[in-house]
Amino acid sequence: MLRKSINRRICTVALLGLLPAGMAFSEVTRQTQLEKESLDLITRVETAARNISSSADQLSGLSSNMQISHGTHHDYLNRMKSQVNEELQPALVRLAEIQPELPEWKQTVIDTMLDSARNLAVNLNGAIVSKKDAGPMLTPLNAEYRDLIERVTDHAEALVKTSDAAGDYAAAEAKAAEAGVEVPGL
Repeated sequence: MLRKSINRRICTVALLGLLPAGMAFSEVTRQTQLEKESLDLITRVETAARNISSSADQLSGLSSNMQISHGTHHDYLNRMKSQVNEELQPALVRLAEIQPELPEWKQTVIDTMLDSARNLAVNLNGAIVSKKDAGPMLTPLNAEYRDLIERVTDHAEALVKTSDAAGDYAAAEAKAAEAGVEVPGL
């Protein structure tokens, strides 16, 4: 009986001694999951930004052509609006939610992406309003609209560059960690 009690105490002490290590492992696992999720979200931001950039660039080229219909412009604007609302926004909202738990460099990158996305959305909304307010005015004569489309292109390209660089950096960081290589600055 005494031996059974001692064994039980030793097991209990051993298990209690493992708890902090188990909690640390749990925290490392959560951090790893957040890192992987953030990389996936950054990739989604990059993909959406590339699609928006491509559409805005095409629309910019069409804006100087007098023969392009208003309907074509509206189609492009609606496509970009959907890409912002259905692809870009959900990924950025989730990145903002997990941002405080990510490394400092990722927090800074997310802030930069959020600023670019905000500016992109403001200029896209302005282009939509400008096109609507201009009514039947020929697009090449609507300098405000053309300028706003150029700004959408610029902000989308900035978002692509930032998310591409962040994705590459995060992937390199993950690859180094996986290989057990400690790289200065990562």
